Amino acid sequence: FIVNDRAEYMIAGGIDIFTDHSFSGFNCLGAISKSNYKPFDNERDGMMLGDASAYFVMEEYEHAVKRGATIYAELLGYSTLNEAYHATAPKPDGTMALRVMREAVQYAGITPDQIEYINAHGTATKANDEMEFRAIKLFTEGRPVYVSSTKSMTGHTLGAAGSLELLATIVGMLNDFIPPTINVENQMVEEGCDHIRFVRDKGLPQVYNTAISNSFGFAGNMASVVVKK
Repeated sequence: FIVNDRAEYMIAGGIDIFTDHSFSGFNCLGAISKSNYKPFDNERDGMMLGDASAYFVMEEYEHAVKRGATIYAELLGYSTLNEAYHATAPKPDGTMALRVMREAVQYAGITPDQIEYINAHGTATKANDEMEFRAIKLFTEGRPVYVSSTKSMTGHTLGAAGSLELLATIVGMLNDFIPPTINVENQMVEEGCDHIRFVRDKGLPQVYNTAISNSFGFAGNMASVVVKK
């Protein structure tokens, strides 16, 4: 809307409230962890649910400057798609997650090697983490990148997850701090992936200027958002 001059600013975000109904549904699917929420761990056994709300004022740069707004980040680009593979499971080879990340950086007018941090979808389910790991490996092509899943600390907040994780990415970027993945004891490894730097246990003091936040949901809904400091 803003790029097409249909609006100067808009409010965008998400909210989701924890309910017995949502917990029961994911439990019936066998997606709820019986231990800890540990994304990208070989012993991962599912997610925990949380609730949250996060909203942003998305605004044309000139409009923000004119009103003296505090600018927290620049939204460089994004991509959304539906892979239409399965009602709940992602396409295992990660090619559609790879496509949405590549399209997001293309829209942003940058190249994949400029991405310094990826806030992964990281649900700690067997299928999702394997798929996303493969997608990140293909996306980075051996280039160093930091990766973490903030869901390990907040739980999966469902309809608020994308907004909450974008917020975590931006706040981390502003404070030169990469948020960690907690609870990881036996990290997933794969040959040729030494360049993927998983931030574990505690946050990492690190300056970074460009990042991607991934959200890969049920029914094949996928989105990647690229932000710049």
